[in-house]
Amino acid sequence: MEFDKKTIGIIATLIIIAVLGYVYFFIISPTFIEKPDIEKTNLTDTVSASHITSLVNDLGAYKLHPDLSGELPEIEIILTDTNQIFSAIVENNIPEAKEVSGTNPDIRISMTSAKFIELYNSQDFNSKIIELYNEGSAQLELLKDEITLAEKGYKAIYDNFS
Repeated sequence: MEFDKKTIGIIATLIIIAVLGYVYFFIISPTFIEKPDIEKTNLTDTVSASHITSLVNDLGAYKLHPDLSGELPEIEIILTDTNQIFSAIVENNIPEAKEVSGTNPDIRISMTSAKFIELYNSQDFNSKIIELYNEGSAQLELLKDEITLAEKGYKAIYDNFS
């Protein structure tokens, strides 16, 4: 069976569109991943690793995945007034935070514990984090290059806030 140049061109175009669609919707900005049900406990004064886990899950960390080298996504959270440092690693779309410095974080989020509590207890998480960032109460530092961040799916989180 022979194909003419037009048929080959159409088939090649469809394959390219399918590959680009897969890369975008499943790697760069995954949209079909279900959010894990992580319990959100009360927070009044002392921030713990379970609070960080819940917050990064709300942030969209469950959409993150390893890059092509297999390196897991890692988010570092620093509470500037208490000098607490937490590292949240995402494995199999489930974030888990520990009160330790990150070993190789992709991004770092810094704020006071009071602002963290305010964000954590907010009814409208997305609006609150944008408000805190715009007023300078929350800082975001990108520690990896944009290609690595895109490979790990951080664009899906960015899309929530832009």
